[in-house]
Amino acid sequence: MTHSVWRITDTARIDAIRTAIGSAPIVIADGHHRYETSLAYRDERRASDGDGGAADAVMTFVVELVEDELDVGPIHRLLSALPDGFDLLEAFEPFFDIEAFVFTDAPTVRRLQELGGLVLVVPEGAWLLRPRPETIAATRDLDSSRLDLALASLPDHALVYQHGVEHIRAAVDSGAAQAGVLLRPVTIDQIIAIAEGGEKMPPKSTFFAPKPRTGVVFRSID
Repeated sequence: MTHSVWRITDTARIDAIRTAIGSAPIVIADGHHRYETSLAYRDERRASDGDGGAADAVMTFVVELVEDELDVGPIHRLLSALPDGFDLLEAFEPFFDIEAFVFTDAPTVRRLQELGGLVLVVPEGAWLLRPRPETIAATRDLDSSRLDLALASLPDHALVYQHGVEHIRAAVDSGAAQAGVLLRPVTIDQIIAIAEGGEKMPPKSTFFAPKPRTGVVFRSID
């Protein structure tokens, strides 16, 4: 795959792009912390220099927020450093209805979407986690929010984020992690609803594509 980048200098094209982007609100789908850091740096520059200078603008990658332009994938979780013998099924039971889950040749994430739940992967097997009504009522309509609620009830533990289903299963099978939790991807409608409500998604809720390769574009703010 080849990525091509070029500079646009034609003022008419720049104006047309500016008009198109400015015709509707922009949703920050990824990088809230980077945007907030940019604002803090701008305010720091304004306080010391009287204006923000180059820090008054933020480099942004803009994609139309529709399904055929944006691919949103899930970010799964790996759990470790829990006490020996800790029963995760018992700990998750107040938050989810639990039933056995069997992996098949069908795409796992698609099956989660069809079944309406998450999957807990442990050395003994896998379990489908369907959020209970009280869990749904207490959280936003996101798997990451519902899982965070359950994780908050656990003893101290380590949490690692991972993209691939097979990486989760391999880490649990090898003993590198005590358990994994597979999440469904966030939908475009969920992203829009949370943004319009003035809220932010929990960290590591989404994995977006396309995205520019790191280092392809630089912007100096000196």
